[in-house]
Amino acid sequence: IYNTHVDHLKDWTDEKAGEFLVELMEEPIFWCQEESLKKDPIAYFFLGYHEYYLRKDYRDGLKHFLESAKLGYSSAQHIVGVCYSKGTGVDQDEREAVKWFEMGAAQG
Repeated sequence: IYNTHVDHLKDWTDEKAGEFLVELMEEPIFWCQEESLKKDPIAYFFLGYHEYYLRKDYRDGLKHFLESAKLGYSSAQHIVGVCYSKGTGVDQDEREAVKWFEMGAAQG
């Protein structure tokens, strides 16, 4: 069985694998959407991850990362800093990047 799955995956393109991951994530994403209504920083973080990395919707992903970061989640603060530093999903702004990096670093 293992070899059959490996052989099948060899033929996958990055796009096909991404589509599979998006489908696989639908139920957890629904949960995160519900939890984000309760202002849960982890839920916002995973929504951001889903949009930013899997769907490649950088602006929407950053929106969720920002919500998580504003609620004090240090991993989100770091990613927001990276987005501002690189200008991904937002205009590049080194001062804003440093602000978010420092916030995240202050928490450990």
